Amino acid sequence: YKMIIDRLKVLSLWKECEIKAARITEMKHLADIIAGYRAQFYDPVEKATGVPWYVVGAIDCREEDFKHGSYLGNGDPLYRVTTHVPRGRGPFSSWYAGAIDAFHLDGMNQLPAGGHWDIVTALIKCEGYNGLGYASKGLPSPYVWGGTNIQQAGKYTSDGHFSSTTWDTQPGVAAMLLALKQFHGVDLSEA
Repeated sequence: YKMIIDRLKVLSLWKECEIKAARITEMKHLADIIAGYRAQFYDPVEKATGVPWYVVGAIDCREEDFKHGSYLGNGDPLYRVTTHVPRGRGPFSSWYAGAIDAFHLDGMNQLPAGGHWDIVTALIKCEGYNGLGYASKGLPSPYVWGGTNIQQAGKYTSDGHFSSTTWDTQPGVAAMLLALKQFHGVDLSEA
């Protein structure tokens, strides 16, 4: 898993990032859900993988709307083999087993030598987790920046199919993390 996204650019975007005014209530609500599920769902995955609980929670929202019945790698049902990318995973006996598999498969749990989980690493890893198609087009990924002032038009409407005019309406990881920082005091170091 290569980090080909520039850390300084991501840090600059993070420092400029604001939740769009029309979406602050939504992001606060999502942050409340993530914080509420922390002990039951996200702390155990963090313990098993090293991926911070708040990153697990934001990915859970993006991939399966907190249902905890789907594979965290793509939102497919846990009880059958996945058909979306990544294909051929599972079935899984629990949400935790699927989440741990997804993070190990994608390298989400691996950091470069000397690396640590700061906000820049979290945002880069989340973009890589979703795929680097946006980076290859020079666009900020809506997976990360959706619901913020950084987001631009353009969305992969399905695996491998890009529309330059479609707007991704899902909340982005950065918006959810900002809401966790603002409303729940989560420390998102910018080291």
